[in-house]
Amino acid sequence: MPAGPSVLRRILRNRSATFGGTLLAIIVLAALIGLRFTPYDPVLMDVPNRLAEPGAQHVLGSDHYGRDIFSRILNGAHLSLLIGAVSVLLAVTGGLLLGLSAGFAGGWVDFLVMRLIDLMLAFPSVLLALGIVAIAGPSLFNVMLAVGIASIPTYTRMVRASVLTVRGLPYIEASRALGSSPLRTIGRHVVPNILAPLIVLATLGTAGAILTGAALSFLGLGAQPPTPEWGAMLSEARNYMRLGWWLTVFPGLAIGVTVLALNQLGDGLRDLLDPYLRNTV
Repeated sequence: MPAGPSVLRRILRNRSATFGGTLLAIIVLAALIGLRFTPYDPVLMDVPNRLAEPGAQHVLGSDHYGRDIFSRILNGAHLSLLIGAVSVLLAVTGGLLLGLSAGFAGGWVDFLVMRLIDLMLAFPSVLLALGIVAIAGPSLFNVMLAVGIASIPTYTRMVRASVLTVRGLPYIEASRALGSSPLRTIGRHVVPNILAPLIVLATLGTAGAILTGAALSFLGLGAQPPTPEWGAMLSEARNYMRLGWWLTVFPGLAIGVTVLALNQLGDGLRDLLDPYLRNTV
């Protein structure tokens, strides 16, 4: 019998994974819908209806330019998800290459890679990302690049530690004894055995990347107006908080719910993939 049904049953029995996965699926679906359809044009100004309270006409109210908040949140969902996904993809790629090189090669390669990582870790990740964006210039692409680069040390250290754990195991030694090249050994034996913690870290890291991207956009270094990115929406609304509570509450709630979904999914995946916790799930 295939293992698929049993894996699915274990996922469905895990409340964190089920809740987080379902919520994330709804958010992704909303983002896809927002690319094609919104009740109002998310960037079209309607000054006569500026700062309209949540109601029948504007479900979540309108902003200081009369733009519908719900339409802007729906249309901007894909941008926040894109920031998280691209940033983590870049960080995982860089961390995997550096961590595998350091852990498997050892010696001076390990020394040079880890000194580079120590240098990057000397700066808080948010400040490192802030510095990169300040140098490269404010844009959505530069935010994704900066957040991804700033996250590489975390993945590098995790991958290196995992490689150091598995490289001395008997099946790795057997692969070497049979004459397998280092690249073949890494691809067939090392990488598959370090994927579980990497997947969990990437899932949880996506939530952090979305928060960091929103923070940079809030500071004016990310998506530029009138782009309906959630962090940029908070930045635009901060001068009108006393006039309309909905201007900041709903974009902030969108960020919070997305981060909650990813964290719950990451916790569930950790419980399912960690061999020490698997028997308790």
